[in-house]
Amino acid sequence: MDIRIVPRVLRGCVKAPPSKSQAVRLIICAALADLPTRINICGDLSDDIKAALDAAAALGCGIIEADCYVLISPPVEYPKKADIFCRESGAVSRFMLPVAAALCDEVLIDGDAGLRARPMGELISEMERRGCSIDGDSLPLRIKGRLRPGEYISGGKISSQYASGLLLALSVLAGESVLTLNDSLENSGYIAMTVEALRLFGADIEIRVQRFYINGGRLISPGSVDIEGDWSGAAYLLGCGRGVELTGLNPESSQKDKEIVPLLSKIRALRDGEIYIDCGNIPDLAPVLAAVAASCRGVVRLYNIKRLRFKESDRIKAICETLSALGADISISEEGLVICGADKLHGAVVSSFGDHRIVMAAVVSASAAAETGKFDGELIIRGAEAVNKSYPGFFTDYKSLGGEIYGL
Repeated sequence: MDIRIVPRVLRGCVKAPPSKSQAVRLIICAALADLPTRINICGDLSDDIKAALDAAAALGCGIIEADCYVLISPPVEYPKKADIFCRESGAVSRFMLPVAAALCDEVLIDGDAGLRARPMGELISEMERRGCSIDGDSLPLRIKGRLRPGEYISGGKISSQYASGLLLALSVLAGESVLTLNDSLENSGYIAMTVEALRLFGADIEIRVQRFYINGGRLISPGSVDIEGDWSGAAYLLGCGRGVELTGLNPESSQKDKEIVPLLSKIRALRDGEIYIDCGNIPDLAPVLAAVAASCRGVVRLYNIKRLRFKESDRIKAICETLSALGADISISEEGLVICGADKLHGAVVSSFGDHRIVMAAVVSASAAAETGKFDGELIIRGAEAVNKSYPGFFTDYKSLGGEIYGL
């Protein structure tokens, strides 16, 4: 899908999309529970949420989808063999790799072409150390042998999803396990979300500094759980203009991307100065922060972004190419990205790079510049359907705020 946008000043209020990060974790916990769980989730289901539901179904769960909820009924017995297709969800693949190995004798895990290129090696090595035989170091992967409880080690330099996947799996393995993080964990907010979801389902987890002590067993369904609004997706509409508001967001959420509010204020308040932003715990905000900075009145430096190389695209390269095409002054440094606010941005034809956040960042950059009279022309995005991965209603919400969009 290709679209043409004529940037306008946006005003109004929309409901935030459901948090895909929280939904994926709760869906997997529901699949591991003793009784059915109703997950209350209003809004269009993103591709990542659908991938989690597909994974639960592959484990033998019954799935009922209604207007504002999904009902997940776990099986009495999990299948000995399972084939799990994760679409393009890195989280679902890295969660289900150890989870399925804890439940089944043999598992095939695969995904779309983009997911096959994403690293899995560190997680695979740790699983092989604890009872599994795995062919290869990237998808598709066939796992034989069941995961055993015990002592595990995980790093966080590439992805916190490795640790989250192990926490989910160890919580259902009968016996005691310890997960040690062997380096400083960036993205710790996502680990907190995983622990929060597991504890909601009765998991016995104790945290001492860099160690997680887990007393495993089948999870206990809370009966019904709510999905809160997604700060990651909301950040992109908030970045489009000062007049945009979103409801359904929890300011006390464990989602680290709630930091978008003070960070946008800092960038918009710049007057020929510069600010440094550590993206270690908020990697999904890097594209929107860069997009807003492209038309600011100062310099914004984003650092701790190396993991962006391993997303749906090489996100560092994609951000640079996209914003440069619009006339932004952006460069890659040893630390990360340096964005110097430009006097004017202009229309261009840009690629989505198959990445939902790059599509939204391009829209943000044009819209933020238009709000201050710094944009000329039109924006054309090739492959804009990539937004369906996390925020399928993005363009509908954008239009409701006064955005002008045309299909090509």
